[in-house]
Amino acid sequence: IPSPNVSSCTGGLASARAVFRSITNARGSLNTEFIYNFDKDTAFVQMHPLDYTVNIITMREFGIRYYFAEPSILANREGRNAFDLFFNDDVHMLQANLDVPADDDWHPYVEREAKLFGDTVGLIVVDSSVQPMSLPAAETILTAVRYLRPRVSVIVVASNDGSQSGKTLMAALASNPPDIFIDLVAGENAACVPQWSNSSALYCAANGGTGTVNLLHIHLNSSLN
Repeated sequence: IPSPNVSSCTGGLASARAVFRSITNARGSLNTEFIYNFDKDTAFVQMHPLDYTVNIITMREFGIRYYFAEPSILANREGRNAFDLFFNDDVHMLQANLDVPADDDWHPYVEREAKLFGDTVGLIVVDSSVQPMSLPAAETILTAVRYLRPRVSVIVVASNDGSQSGKTLMAALASNPPDIFIDLVAGENAACVPQWSNSSALYCAANGGTGTVNLLHIHLNSSLN
């Protein structure tokens, strides 16, 4: 795999990284973090001898620290080639609503939330709430928000939970909302709406759909106002 930081590397993740390079070059200096949506369905993954564990090799090569995925991948381990690749210190699953007991092999490699750019941004990611080894998204987010609130400046929630609409989930967080809520499955035009519903959060819908790549770039100033 060629280096993702050279112009000759094109397609797939390299194209996404090229967008990051372009934004960084335009602004001169910009901290970025790439969170990977785990791929199970493309022809590359389906035909590869390692099947979906090849994602881990790709992420390590591209220097990607975090990914999120359907909780079912934790339950579906039998017969997977090189499944132990998931258990490494370079790449961790970033997902709040996973039911992973302390004695499970996955436990050291799953993070409930991440503090990015020092202690500036706290990121909470949720996926499906109805699959095996999953937890209810709303309750999980509220717990994570309470934990992060005194520890970071801005809290961002990204929801890839197709079992409920982002706006329904957002309404359930009204008692203790994040600062930014990113709805990855809204299927709407990418947009950010301040003070959606009766909460103080910035609601963002990232245009989605089968086979598309969601890239949502948010530039945080010193104040959200």
